[in-house]
Amino acid sequence: MSRMMTALLCLMLLSCGEEGGGDPALPCNGAVHLCGSRLDQMVVVRTNNGHAAEELGFLSANHQHAIPRQLQDGVRAISVDVHEYQDELWLCHGACELGKTRFSEALGWIASFLELNPREVMLLDVENLAPVADVAAALEAAGLDSLAHAQTPGAAWPDLGTMIDAGRRLVVLSTDAAGGPLWLNPASEIVFGTPGGAASKDELSCELETPVIAQGLFKLTHTVGTVASAEAAAEVNAEPFLSQRIDECEAAVGHPVNLLSVDYYSEGDVLEASARRNDQ
Repeated sequence: MSRMMTALLCLMLLSCGEEGGGDPALPCNGAVHLCGSRLDQMVVVRTNNGHAAEELGFLSANHQHAIPRQLQDGVRAISVDVHEYQDELWLCHGACELGKTRFSEALGWIASFLELNPREVMLLDVENLAPVADVAAALEAAGLDSLAHAQTPGAAWPDLGTMIDAGRRLVVLSTDAAGGPLWLNPASEIVFGTPGGAASKDELSCELETPVIAQGLFKLTHTVGTVASAEAAAEVNAEPFLSQRIDECEAAVGHPVNLLSVDYYSEGDVLEASARRNDQ
């Protein structure tokens, strides 16, 4: 049997495995070749304040679409702000009166997505404004602790195939992980990157807010304005400006961009540009 015939048979049967390496015919995050890639070698789109969506009625929104649509569209890193409000955990952007979603509901969306898509790896980036124990308990109640990967700061990342085979396909990052479970990863020890606060396209730079972290993830903040707008996002998210800035910052920092943090991800060419970079 020719090598081409064998490959076609593998794709049809999804049963041609390799000892110790998983099934080479099955994709990871949508592509077979990504199974051998680590998170610090590839780029994923990160929605800045991913919970603050127009379709959920947020008056200070960062995106048109809510988390379920974001995941469906290909977003694989979502940042959320967890507040304790009226004795419950809510996702708010600033004042909860401007819009809120129950943390438990958002975690249910993520759990459902991961259950329905067993070959996907994603990150949840939590700005923790509520007690650590309560945040961890909410993740456990949603069943996400059993999928959560504990990353030792400074250690090499497993590749996506290994994470999927181990059933640890969710990386939870937290701004306050002290006293929490091991899988509640301290963001400050794993993620480095450029700051927010650029008032316009011309103010975006590659200067790091924090030093490079060994084996860390490089977050490129690609947002403008003190209040997010679809119009401003469409301008900075468009090619060729988007890829030019990524190239410039990768060269300046000496590390590939891993978390491309944007507002209004559906404006411009964010998803297409990130997919092209992962195919290189």
